[in-house]
Amino acid sequence: MPLTAVVEPEELKKLTKVLDDYCLERNIPAGDGRDNVAYRILGLYKNGVTDAENLKAALENSGSLDATG
Repeated sequence: MPLTAVVEPEELKKLTKVLDDYCLERNIPAGDGRDNVAYRILGLYKNGVTDAENLKAALENSGSLDATG
């Protein structure tokens, strides 16, 4: 997924925290599984889901994200 939007440093910190929290809660290690979650977060962000709580909710509603995506 190409990301063409510019993400400001404060926004990047927020996205990283959402990623870290989600992966920690689900014991998703670094690697493909975590990468899949990151791509999903970026896709949501690019489509207008920019609030941390809304991102978390969208991830919850999207079902299991593991190494297969």
